[in-house]
Amino acid sequence: GVLPISSNASRMPIAAKLAFPISKGKLELDSTDPRQNPSIKFNYLAKEKDLHECVKMVQLLDKVTKSQSVSSFLGIKPQEKLMSNSDELRKLCKNNVRTFYHYHGGCIVGSVVDKDYRVYGVKGLRVIDGSTFQESPGTNPMATVMMLGRYQGVKLVEERREICN
Repeated sequence: GVLPISSNASRMPIAAKLAFPISKGKLELDSTDPRQNPSIKFNYLAKEKDLHECVKMVQLLDKVTKSQSVSSFLGIKPQEKLMSNSDELRKLCKNNVRTFYHYHGGCIVGSVVDKDYRVYGVKGLRVIDGSTFQESPGTNPMATVMMLGRYQGVKLVEERREICN
């Protein structure tokens, strides 16, 4: 989107997403009190491959931002390369990495929940959300979560019919 920053200027944010990082974070409960926040360590770009992929994305974004199409849209001349060496790009990645808050992996099927999304050791509790994904979808996960919810909801209704019959 294009965001106005003053009455005569605008900004066009541009970003890229590393869809399937191999770096792993950590989520731990600090308390059995459900009102307490868990401990979260994101561990962004901890693996060299992820950092390398980020550098490649920055190079691509650099190419896009100085393209004739984007420059003419913004009403400016195409700019020369803003960053040149790999160290600068690596530093840019490390300093600017952010999350889209599409958490996943905290309740992976087979680890925390069974194939029917029942929480191991807790009767009557299922987790049916993005935390059960081994990997995050390469895009916003909302459609995937909605399909999973619909599919599991239909299964629940069928299970209850079988019990009642």
